[in-house]
Amino acid sequence: MLITRLCASLQATALIALALWVAPTLAVDMTAAARKEVDTLLHRVGTSGCEFYRSGSWHTATEAQTHLDRKLRYMVARSMVGSADEFIAKGATGSSMSGEAYAIRCRNVAAQPSAVWLTTELRAMRQPHVAAPAAGHASAPVHPASAPARK
Repeated sequence: MLITRLCASLQATALIALALWVAPTLAVDMTAAARKEVDTLLHRVGTSGCEFYRSGSWHTATEAQTHLDRKLRYMVARSMVGSADEFIAKGATGSSMSGEAYAIRCRNVAAQPSAVWLTTELRAMRQPHVAAPAAGHASAPVHPASAPARK
């Protein structure tokens, strides 16, 4: 019984050590094309006219773009993301400090998780025949009753 537990403990320790050794080699670099795609997405955020909820308060689209760009540069410098999809999933969905989710609200549209808005915009960007932002995104006016109260 003791030997079985000891073996299980050693196996767990070996797996952790292996994961720590292999993890740095799993880092990815962002290609120029991927970086351009993220930059375009962030430009859409900044020019959307929408508001961005983070850290307990609403921020302008320009402030959101600046904040997300700062997070992107941090993550790229550490090879933490390699694509726009990864950036949305790992950096643009919530606070790495508090764990609180980000939200975006646009005119006449209820606030929604930033991941939903950003993914919809990314899909629209990837379809060349879609010129305007997705319905309910940057083109719709803000309806104050449909979003969380400002703090």
